[in-house]
Formats: sequence, C-alpha cells, structure tokens
Amino acid sequence: MKNIRKPKKGLKSHKSQVREENEDEILFRASNEEDSGDRWSVADPVKAMRFYSNAVDLYKYCLTTYNSFDAVYNLARLKFHLYQYRQTHDLNELLLVKAAHETALAIKSPSDLLFNYAQVLLTIAESQYSDQPYRQAFEVLDKVWHLQREELDHQDSMITDESTTDERGEYVTEIEQTSPTSLLDTAAAQLTCLIPIYTSSMSFVRPPIDDSLVEYLVNAGTITMQRVSTMFARSTRFQIQETDLQDAALIVTRYVAVSGFPFQENDSPTNYDRLCAVWNGDIDYTISLLESDDMYSLHDILMQTPASIDRLLAQADMFIQFGVSTDPDTAWKSLSSAAQTLATATSSLTSSTAQIPGASELSEHKSQHMRIWINRGDVDLIRSNGSSELATKHCNILRKNAEIYYKNAFKIGSTNSRLASSELGNEAAVKAALVVKDVPAILQILNWQNIVRQAIEDGLVTDSEVVRQLELHQT
Repeated sequence: MKNIRKPKKGLKSHKSQVREENEDEILFRASNEEDSGDRWSVADPVKAMRFYSNAVDLYKYCLTTYNSFDAVYNLARLKFHLYQYRQTHDLNELLLVKAAHETALAIKSPSDLLFNYAQVLLTIAESQYSDQPYRQAFEVLDKVWHLQREELDHQDSMITDESTTDERGEYVTEIEQTSPTSLLDTAAAQLTCLIPIYTSSMSFVRPPIDDSLVEYLVNAGTITMQRVSTMFARSTRFQIQETDLQDAALIVTRYVAVSGFPFQENDSPTNYDRLCAVWNGDIDYTISLLESDDMYSLHDILMQTPASIDRLLAQADMFIQFGVSTDPDTAWKSLSSAAQTLATATSSLTSSTAQIPGASELSEHKSQHMRIWINRGDVDLIRSNGSSELATKHCNILRKNAEIYYKNAFKIGSTNSRLASSELGNEAAVKAALVVKDVPAILQILNWQNIVRQAIEDGLVTDSEVVRQLELHQT
C-alpha cells in the first residue's frame, strides 16, 4: 500500500506518561508501537500483536480526543495490515476494514488513502463471484490517477519525503511524494482489477454474454493501456526505475494474455497458441499515447517482463486457468505447459539460491519454494481429473506425483515453525490428504474448510463421496 502517514523519526517518547495529552506525542508513540510490531512480526507473532494492539489503542485514543485525520488514516491502514498479517480470511473483519477507510475518506480523500481503499476493495472482490467489486476498485483507482496527475502539476506545494520537524521538534506528517512511478503503479493496479473479471466472472476462452460488460472492459482496458504505454514511452525522461517497469510489464503480460487485447479480433477470443505468443513476446501492436500523436509498441512492453520466478509463476497460472476452461485435449496441452513452466521455476529457484550462502534457509525462499511445489501438485491433480485419452492413461501416476509434490511443500515448511502452521503449510497438508481421500487427517488441520472450498472450485476435488463427507463436517 502507498503513503504511510507516520511521524518523522527523532523525537523522544515520554514513556512515563500513560496517555500523552499532546496529539503529536500520541501519534509518535503509536508509530513506535507499530514499528516494534513490524520488527517482531516474523520472530515472535504473539509479541508483535501486543505492539500492534497498543498502536491501535493509541490511534483510537488520538482520534476520539483530537479528531485527528492522521489517526483515522493510520488506524484504517493498520487494520488492513493486521487483516493480511493474521490471514483470518474473515469477511466480517474485512468489511470493518473497509468501513474504517470509508470513515477516513469522509473526512478527506487524498490519493494515497484512495489507493489503499482500492486495495481493500480488491481483497473483498477476491472472496466474491461478481465483477462488480473489481469494477468498483477500478473506478476508485481511476480517481487516484486523476488526483495524482493534479498533484504532479502542483508538486512544489506538496509535503515531500524531505520534510523535517520544526524548531520545536513537533510531529510532522511524512507523505511519499507523488511521482511518475506513482502513475505507472496506479495504471498497473487498474489492469489488475480487470484481469480477474476475465478469469473468474467468465471464461476467457470465449467472450462474456453481457454486451454491456464487453463494452466496459474494452473501454477500460484501452484507456488504461494508453496510460501504461505513455509511462513506458517516457520512462527515461520520468526516471522510472527498471524494476518498476518490469513489475508493470508482468501485469500487462497477464492482462494481454487473458483479455485478447488489442481487441482486433471479433469478441476478443483467446486460444492456446495466442497464450504462448504473449508469453514469448511475439505479439505486436502500436498503442497511441496520451496527449500525443506518438505511438508505442506493445511488443516493447512485453519484452520487459523479467525472467524471474514471479514471471514463471504468473505464466503457469495463466496456463492453468486456460486449462480448466477449454476442451479436454487443449486442456491437457495447456496444463502440461504449466507443469513444464513450474519445473523450470523449481530449477531456477534452486540454482539461484545455491550461489548465495544461507539463502535457502530464508523464510522468503522457503515460502516461494512451497508455493511452486503446491502449484505443481495442483497441475497434476487437475490433469488426473481430465477426460482426455492421456489424462485417463496417466491418472494414477499424476495423482501420486501430486501427493509427492504437496508433501515436498509441507516438508520444506516443517523446518520452520511459522511456515509449518502458515496458510501455505496448511494448504499443502490438506491437499496431500485430499489426494488419498484421508478425511480424518483433513479435519485436524486449521482452516481446512476454506482450503477445501477453494480446491473444489479449482477442480482439484471431483470425488463426490469425499465432498459429501467434508460438507457434513462443515455444517
């Protein structure tokens, strides 16, 4: 999320006071508590939550005592951070986070708060089966884009990162300076809103039935791609970093893969060959730039997609989604491409960390490795459920492979207590049990209901008796 409103460092907290009467001191102490929570978030989650709870209490106190906008802003931001940190997947909690942002927006609507609000809406959308929440997030980000354009036009009057405390040493709000990179991030986030509409609300193999939705998607995608292309074309002048361009290029590639952009064909169909062409950068099209007669090549954007693990995971995800929404033979071909891509990701991750002493023991590396193994298990389990001749022939081998892949993921996590009990660890354990239809083992795992529900939706579980037994326990 963007632009965390936190006090400038360097002030001393008055720990002897239980509650400071001064608004700035309360905000500063709340920030210190939050920073302490961040430091302990991995090593000791229980201790981290104590610090976070203290920060929440202080922000609430500051809000009720001084009607402070910085307090209501930070309270909304921290509540969303805690929702993501605890991984409860509680929709009611998420709706409270949404309400907290709306309370802040009722006071003031700066672009950074709107951007954060859009991220909350996107998270809510992921738990629902409708395009409307994604469209709402897209429209909020559209407001952010226009506000950021205005902020860039009046940048000299804005508070920047270089703000300091005044001579009295009082609290000063730090707000990240709006930059051309901010515009690129916002436009890329808008594409992120459109991608799920293609991949969840409808199959991207064929066009949606609703003509009004088709028109909306085409118009929204066209203008957003103009914005992205404009930032790419002027990236040197705007001093946009290569890593930021690569991140945006990956999102563009995913969007182009599922949408059929540039909509040159009737109804924007997507097929397996086109999907391969997108990821190989073999599609070209010139896009008109904003407020200019100049054009920019789509190929030049696609070619900036980084050769990274994230790219391989995104590429595999597209093949998986296409594979579950097409005819049996094409599904086998697409899912096999996903399997090959994930095998490459495994080799790349192993070889890259082998060159750095201790890298393989980092939690970030282990989490990524677990995700790859779980995805590999998903692919083979989906393939085993297929109806093509090859799927039927190799069904037993594929299911055994899937079980091994899930167990590999769990084994990696078992060396780290936090990872073993994490969302990834639980997912690996549940899916390994699903392969062998071990219902009692599934029932022992935390949050198994959500994992099983998602597995059924993803086409991993097709055995009606297993589904029936699990549904009985869910009720």
